[in-house]
Amino acid sequence: MQEFSEELIGLRVYSPKAEYIGKVDEIVFDIDNKRIDSLIVNNVSPAFAEPKISVAIPYSWIRTVGDIIILDIFPTKILRDGTLEGL
Repeated sequence: MQEFSEELIGLRVYSPKAEYIGKVDEIVFDIDNKRIDSLIVNNVSPAFAEPKISVAIPYSWIRTVGDIIILDIFPTKILRDGTLEGL
């Protein structure tokens, strides 16, 4: 799992509509269940969030991982107070 998780850092993340969201900066692990819990994307594209917002993307939202990450679901807008619109 460690090798796989290290390969996720720096991968580009795209919405279900193939819109660029940002790059994976960190990984959050669920130690008890020995799995990845979420991916942290800092500086999310302004098309999706207010400036300088970091987002924890639940691993369950991921459709596929390869040279890029494509999500199954993602909000249309993320507000500074944590509100997710369009889910």
